[in-house]
Order: sequence, then structure tokens, then C-alpha cells
Amino acid sequence: MVSEGERDLTVAVTGPTGTFGFGLVPLPQADDRVTRVVGIARRPFDPAGHGWTKMEYRRGDVRDPEALRDAFDGADVVVHLAFLVSGAAPGEVIRSINVGGTLNAFRAAAAAGARRFVYACSVAAYGFHPDNPIGMTEEWPVRPAARLFYAQEKAELEALLRAEADRSAGPALYLLRPPIVLGPHAGRRVRARAPQGVHRARVRRRHPRRRRQPDRRSGRAAPHPGCLRPRHRCDGCRNLTA
Repeated sequence: MVSEGERDLTVAVTGPTGTFGFGLVPLPQADDRVTRVVGIARRPFDPAGHGWTKMEYRRGDVRDPEALRDAFDGADVVVHLAFLVSGAAPGEVIRSINVGGTLNAFRAAAAAGARRFVYACSVAAYGFHPDNPIGMTEEWPVRPAARLFYAQEKAELEALLRAEADRSAGPALYLLRPPIVLGPHAGRRVRARAPQGVHRARVRRRHPRRRRQPDRRSGRAAPHPGCLRPRHRCDGCRNLTA
């Protein structure tokens, strides 16, 4: 999970109770160089019930900067997964969580002195266009579909986070673009529709050993442990594939 010689590391995770979180948290849990994992999300949750003995779980909202700063205190790495994919909430509420909450998380990580900020974007940021090449690399432009708020906000946040990182001396920024996330913890509607509606986005991996970490239990790719190594710098945008 981390560079040789490093010990007693703290990893903070927003949204650990979601599908992505259930694929990620077992990685620091199994690594003896990570001694503490701090999870923050809105719902009640008992990490011990899932064998996550390293996790200190806190109920909090990404729209609350103070709650984030408190959760990230002492963190070496912050992984931001909290994001609304769908729902009946008004557009302004969704945006306040997705866009405002993500910026809050980066700023709180910077204020806490974290060395790395990992943001889960999506291949949806590329858009679904007939001229998309087979074997897209990270240099291909993001052109999200106008009708998908999820894709629009994911792409927008890449630019906003880069601007935040350029303005601050804060953590190294890692932008990960995974494909659709499926598994036992995905929502019922997602699981029901996936077999009929999933279009496989083909992306080219220039450094597959550093960018791919299959999660066999959930059937999709989790962030590679390299993203959680504060001394191992390969920041920037990275495609992920299963």
C-alpha cells in the first residue's frame, strides 16, 4: 500500500460506505504500514461489522468544511469518493454535494497537511461519441454528455481541482477515471440495468502496474495502492480498467 520504510500512516476516505468505498477500504485495512483509516459519510455505519478494525468512522457531510477538517486531521492521504450519482434531490442540492463538497474536501486536505489527494472521476468525462478512439489515453479531451449531470460535474471538477492545486502548496493531486463501478454494494437499479446498458470504454494503460488493481469480489477495478503512497509521485490523471 505504501513505500517501503514508511509506517504509521493515516488514510482518510470520504464516502467509504458506497460501492467504491467497499472496494478500496480493504486495501489499507490489509496493509500493516497503514495504522489508521478515517471514514466520513452521512449514514450510520459500523466498520467493525465488516472487519474494518483500523477505521474510525464519523458521520459528517462534505458540505461541512469543519467536519472535513476534523476528519482529515493528521491524514497523510485523502481519498475522495463521496458523490451523488442519481437521486431525486434538486439540482442545486446535488451540485452542492458533488462540486462544492469535492472542493471542500480538497481544501480541508490541504489545511490538514495531507500529502496526497485522490479524486475518483469517471470515464464518463470523455463522453460517448462515435469518434472516440479505441484505446483512449488520458490525453484525449473530456467531452461529457450535456444530458448527464454526473459526467458534466465529474469533468468540471477535474478542471476546478487542477486550478485549486495550482493555487496552493497543498497535496499532490491524483485524478482517477474508472469505468462503471459494479458489485454487491451497487444500487439495485444500477445492477438491474447494467447488463443491457453498459458500453465498455476501452482505455490504454501506459503504466498498467501502477494503474490497475482488480477487486475480484466486486468485479471492478479499485484504485491501485500506488495512489496511496505519499512518497511515490505519479500525480495527474489516470485511467483505470478492470
